[in-house]
Amino acid sequence: MVGPLDRLRPALGDALVRDRDIAATYAVDSSYAPTAPEDFTVVRARDVQDVVAVLEEAQAHGIPVVPQGARTSLTGASCATEGAIVLNVEDLRDLSIDPVEGHARVGPGIVTAELKSATHEVGLFYPPDPASADTCTIGGNIATNAGGLCCVKYGVTADYVKALEVVLPGGEQIRTGKRTAKGVAGFDLTGLFVGSEGTLGVVTSAWVRLVPAPDPALTALATFDSLDAAVRGVLALRAERHRPSLLEFLDRASIGAIQTVGDFGFPSGCEAALLVQSDRPGHAGEDVVRYAAALADAGAVETVVADNAAEADLLMKGRRMLNYALEAKGGRLAEDACVRSRGWPSSSGSGKRSASGLAWRSPSPAMVATATCIRRCSSPAATPTVCTGPRWRWRPSYERPWISAARSPASMASGSRSGPTSNGSSAAPNWPANAPSRPCSTRAGS
Repeated sequence: MVGPLDRLRPALGDALVRDRDIAATYAVDSSYAPTAPEDFTVVRARDVQDVVAVLEEAQAHGIPVVPQGARTSLTGASCATEGAIVLNVEDLRDLSIDPVEGHARVGPGIVTAELKSATHEVGLFYPPDPASADTCTIGGNIATNAGGLCCVKYGVTADYVKALEVVLPGGEQIRTGKRTAKGVAGFDLTGLFVGSEGTLGVVTSAWVRLVPAPDPALTALATFDSLDAAVRGVLALRAERHRPSLLEFLDRASIGAIQTVGDFGFPSGCEAALLVQSDRPGHAGEDVVRYAAALADAGAVETVVADNAAEADLLMKGRRMLNYALEAKGGRLAEDACVRSRGWPSSSGSGKRSASGLAWRSPSPAMVATATCIRRCSSPAATPTVCTGPRWRWRPSYERPWISAARSPASMASGSRSGPTSNGSSAAPNWPANAPSRPCSTRAGS
């Protein structure tokens, strides 16, 4: 029987990955305990024509396609599925900056930090700042509408994507959006593609909006002896006329995880910490001093202002290391939930109450300026379970009976995993024997 590998070989040549060991490295992303299927094909696109060839083949023969970038996603959306073609676009790396128009044309394989560095050299700034900026790609950011640590001031990826070039299923190429400062005619097709995780087409080029570069960010760190005191600090900063460019909450478990990796300047023994920054041109220094005073008035036990950019960078490096620090502690489940500003402390507390008495940790960092609570449940003794049954299609937690089941202490103690449910509570459910090792996704994504 002739398969996609045989049919595509004449058109794609060395873009096809023939070595199964190499192909296996493209099978999964960074989600919890991913598993590779037995049968899939990997194509590392060299140019747009490779993308067209793959999508034409897939459309003609009914083959699923998984567009893929750097595989840093935690969603499972860029994992290979049985019989699929994994279409990796990391090698589409065109980059040109137009300082006059204030935008950059970017290939989906450009790493986010590379774009930020290139724009900085010409006095401009690309604001979206995912925690994985040093490794994630622009294509993946567009596919997931990535936010980041500075979205309180600057917004998310969708706020900066002006136009796209996309290859549709079947191989048709289209361009969406505008490259001008203003454009109000027609449907917002660009907004439709941003965040669609590759389900509507494959992005091969993007025009992203740039803004004038701010000052180097300066940082203040405040520690608290209770979550309630930290909440008062957040509300005080939200009342500021000149709001922070970053406001991050770290609980005791999150700080402890970071400290196992290295000394990044975070204190020990506090119940919570707030990391706050300003990059306001000409006023960053006075802003962080004012923020520190407001946090002290709100009940901070200690406030420290970083004296220079090097100290500020060290604190931020520690925050960015959190995900890697938690990975090193063993099996884990992670879920982001956006709640009202007054709601995130109770959401964080519910995770700790559910994990108490079990061999589980529940760090709950948060981008509190946008009220995004990031709950991570981890077990130091847990090892990933390999899924030997069928790969399940992802469903919301309220449709997954093994997520919402078993909330009593006895049934929770017998559960083998823990994770947040759709209503914000956390439970360690009894997973059925044929459930996947993680909530799998058959959606395409980067």
